[in-house]
Amino acid sequence: MSLEQNKAICRRVHDDVFEGGRLEVCDEIVAPDAQYHGPGFPPGRGPEVMKQDATIYRTAFRFDRLVRDLELAEGDLVTHYWTFTGTHVGDLGDIKPTGRQVTISGVDVFRLKDGRITDFYQQWDQMGMMQQLGVVPSAAPARA
Repeated sequence: MSLEQNKAICRRVHDDVFEGGRLEVCDEIVAPDAQYHGPGFPPGRGPEVMKQDATIYRTAFRFDRLVRDLELAEGDLVTHYWTFTGTHVGDLGDIKPTGRQVTISGVDVFRLKDGRITDFYQQWDQMGMMQQLGVVPSAAPARA
């Protein structure tokens, strides 16, 4: 697959699955034995993990905006640096809806083989989200 084809496949994660709610796309773009690396993913492998993850966040948040701020590709890797803005409208685990808007950023790194995602690495600002939801207090400003 070309770099452009790999980038197009990875864009579908944000555009079709997370923003669009088209969970069936996971079966097309995620390998059956795909591995997930990073905090907070549901356990397991393959398309079902991405479907579960998308369902958790699509239930908890109204997606106001999801932007790829940067996209890089080399070899079998595609990286997205992204910013998400959403409103907390549903349960997020034990956290009841707050109605608050959050803006968080993160990085996704995908590895692909034969047109499918085989590895998904993700890091994002979970602490910042919890602070914006009011679940965790923000740090006090530093004193001069």
